[in-house]
Amino acid sequence: MTSKKRTWQWRHIILVLCALLATEQVRSAFSVQSYYTIIEPFSLAGEASVLLDTTQELMVSGATDEQVKRSFDALRERGLAYMVWRDPETGELLEVGERRAAPDLKDVLARGEIDRIGELRSKGIDDQDLAVVFRPESMSHDKLATHTFQIVEFTPRDTLGMRSQANFTFWFELLGALLTLVGGTSIWWLIDRRSKAQKEVQEQKTLATLGKMSAVISHELRNPLAAAMGQAELLEMLVEGDERAYQKAGQIKYELGRLETLSENLLNFINFRRIKRIMRPCALIVHDIRLLARDERLIIDHAEMPEDWNYDDVTLIRAIDNIVSNALSFTPDGETVLLTIRQEGDHLVFTVRDRGPGFPEGVDVFEPFVTTRIKGTGLGMAVASEVIRAHEGVILANNHPDGGAFVYMSIPSE
Repeated sequence: MTSKKRTWQWRHIILVLCALLATEQVRSAFSVQSYYTIIEPFSLAGEASVLLDTTQELMVSGATDEQVKRSFDALRERGLAYMVWRDPETGELLEVGERRAAPDLKDVLARGEIDRIGELRSKGIDDQDLAVVFRPESMSHDKLATHTFQIVEFTPRDTLGMRSQANFTFWFELLGALLTLVGGTSIWWLIDRRSKAQKEVQEQKTLATLGKMSAVISHELRNPLAAAMGQAELLEMLVEGDERAYQKAGQIKYELGRLETLSENLLNFINFRRIKRIMRPCALIVHDIRLLARDERLIIDHAEMPEDWNYDDVTLIRAIDNIVSNALSFTPDGETVLLTIRQEGDHLVFTVRDRGPGFPEGVDVFEPFVTTRIKGTGLGMAVASEVIRAHEGVILANNHPDGGAFVYMSIPSE
């Protein structure tokens, strides 16, 4: 398994794990809220029962008003804010504290609204964080005058504490889920960036090596190649009458030409990183590409091409010619290669579509010295890539869904 594939797998495994963890945190957050919703009425009822039992003991024990008030002050620490009841002996309504949420017991009893009081049993915590509960016994209307009714208004501190904890846990879990997703995405992005940085470092090392090679080739081979080429041409002239010898001389001349082309391509690969962009007519591109290709199979669609663009004519035309030449070499006779030149927003776009076998799977066609052609150098696509990058553009190579290869190039106006 290649390092690139392992990096891709780790990136996506980490992202999936973070997504699963974030999902579990969200599920946990809503579970806490759901459990609290279920438990709240029972917690509220428990707190209410303790206060009702405690205050009812005072009412039936015959405690004095002073004792009731002292007990009431002591129960304030447990959240008791107000209580009202009717003395079972005198029928008098007694109340302690300040009523804010509880109904007026006197009015309720006067109207005989037992059902309305009954609704208080289901009354939970209101906007003031107060709960109201009551404790009536079963009775008929004619016994209302002698029955002991009891209403308690209190702050359910334990229940509110549970609510606060549930809300805190809910938002904390959601925040954790968000941070998990952000962290996972950041790790995914950083691994990708690290992988690209490593690739760029490797490319820089390759370019540095190629630069040294180019210097050696330029210094050591150019003059000998030129001399050898001259001698080959002279040899052709000397053996012109001998067909076999003439072919051999021509073969020598051809191979020397290949070496010269390789030397030139290596130098171009390094030098094409230095460009000079100025405003030029786009018609120049069409004219030069047609002149260089000299192939009737090449069709150029420039109906949507702008008049002028900011580009380096020498390098850009060379890059497009490399792509077109590569497409023509793989296109069988009778088929065509389509070069489209158009403007898309602030980008000048070139696309090349051929009818050949397409690009091989798993091969980086922009890598130097990577080629599927028997006599290719593997630098044509690499040079094109360097030129487009020097123009701060984008170049992509894919196989067309309908067959053949498809190359996309785009350069910005600035």
